[in-house]
Amino acid sequence: MNNERFNQIVTEGAERRAKILCKKGSDYDKIDSDRLSSFKKVANILNELEVDGHTDHTATGVATTLLTLKQVRDTNLKSSGRPTQNESRQDTIDDWHNYIDLKTGCEIDEEEAKPKEGGIDLILEALELGREISERHGRPTAQTQTEHEVLCLAIREWKGKCKSLKLSPGT
Repeated sequence: MNNERFNQIVTEGAERRAKILCKKGSDYDKIDSDRLSSFKKVANILNELEVDGHTDHTATGVATTLLTLKQVRDTNLKSSGRPTQNESRQDTIDDWHNYIDLKTGCEIDEEEAKPKEGGIDLILEALELGREISERHGRPTAQTQTEHEVLCLAIREWKGKCKSLKLSPGT
């Protein structure tokens, strides 16, 4: 196959898949403006049901499962040699490509949602450093010392609760 023909196939496929993604997006996410909300909802349901004993299912994991399902379907269609009954093999390949894009979107979304470096640990460090500086300069009063200790204790308790709930206290 020459370059011109290959580029034509790639371009036509990309245009076709983009139309499918936009059309199906309006079917799946009519209520929510978050294009990946269906994957997140499925992950939440799997977590509630504790599927496979886990509560750490993610939108990326859901997209990966659906991507794999399309890969298996394509392999089965190709190896069986029989005609398809519902959707063509090309439809399956297009869906497969689109799930790769959706999985990538989920990965980026999850990465961007992660807390930035530091978070609550930086606040604790700053409070403790402030206390140390105050003590060195002989300025702390009983009231400021107590307020500081109460604040540090509250932050540590909050951080512990976040960890026990598998939330990130870093934001």
